[in-house]
Amino acid sequence: MSPSPAEVRTARLFVAGQGLLLVLLVVLPGDRAWPVPAWLRVVCVVAGVGGSPSWCWRGRPSAVG
Repeated sequence: MSPSPAEVRTARLFVAGQGLLLVLLVVLPGDRAWPVPAWLRVVCVVAGVGGSPSWCWRGRPSAVG
């Protein structure tokens, strides 16, 4: 069964979007050029650590302490 024209269009849009994101990744300046407020940095670190699954810390006590 062949894909419908709408599915083909959606797939092409996804591929074009991925290409655009890759170009932006290469073209935009590095992370030091984008100032981030201190409170936002803290929120992101807490969310990242709090959201990590328990299995990623199991067996690696040095990562926790």
